[in-house]
Amino acid sequence: MWNLKETKNRNSLLDYLHLSNGQLTARIYPNLGGSLQQLTFKGVDVIDGISPDESGLEEYRNTFKSSILFPFPNRVKDGKYDYGEHTYELSINDLHFNNAIHGLVHDQKFSYEIIENHSDKIILKLTHRADGSHAGFPFAYDLNLVYTFDRSGAFTLKFEVFNSGYQTFPFGIGWHPYFLSRDLSDSQISAKFKDQFICPERMIPEEKEEAQLEEHFVIGEKAFDDGFSLMEPNCGLDTPDYSLKMGFDTGSEPYLQIYTPDHRQSIALEPMTCVTDALNNGIGLEALDPGESYQWSIEMKVILNKESGI
Repeated sequence: MWNLKETKNRNSLLDYLHLSNGQLTARIYPNLGGSLQQLTFKGVDVIDGISPDESGLEEYRNTFKSSILFPFPNRVKDGKYDYGEHTYELSINDLHFNNAIHGLVHDQKFSYEIIENHSDKIILKLTHRADGSHAGFPFAYDLNLVYTFDRSGAFTLKFEVFNSGYQTFPFGIGWHPYFLSRDLSDSQISAKFKDQFICPERMIPEEKEEAQLEEHFVIGEKAFDDGFSLMEPNCGLDTPDYSLKMGFDTGSEPYLQIYTPDHRQSIALEPMTCVTDALNNGIGLEALDPGESYQWSIEMKVILNKESGI
């Protein structure tokens, strides 16, 4: 059995679930969009998460660490989009570029239940129910996040979206994890890059061109805040302490956003079902009819390097 402890905080937004089994430790914040803020395997920290205090909460609001991105990942230009015969307007929370950013559930509360718990594996389901009262996205839906942690270092995040309302709605999904590296310049990314989306201004893609990245490359001094389509739905990261392989369902086509924060102690590798501003450009955008459901999943495996000494 895994140990699961719910820790309360003076600020309930910082309440978290702490999971451990001696090999793997994880921390999930149900009231911060069900986000995963710690993943440690055999003593090696993999996820760059927030601290459980007010400074951590401020950091989360600025960085969206491990945020669940629904019903749109990344930005929507001017926070406006048309769907059907209506124009909808989202709140502007990317003030610098006057866009809406990273969806609507990153700061929402999720309930949780344990689906399975035995020596090798634990499965948790977190649920958020929207009643359709949001002015910029007036559609009712249930969003389930099913987290599976395995003592071997394997991890799965499964998304289940159910349209509980009476209207078809558009959507996309993404996940915004940051992965730690004690030497980012000596770390390596692997993926079969297809196209890169070009954002001349305001971080909104206006065109695409063939990606100029090799399938395996050392990060070095490269800086990223870029979106790509991939030939295959997977990517990898090799750091001095661990390697990880991440695979994800394709949706219409696999997409990946890469971002390097200024401190360069971690890197964001963000799988997505669609591109930035998909509510307007339609690239990868999905639609869900009333009473229908949609599933998308991310699988990840962490392998420690021999030189880590663990």
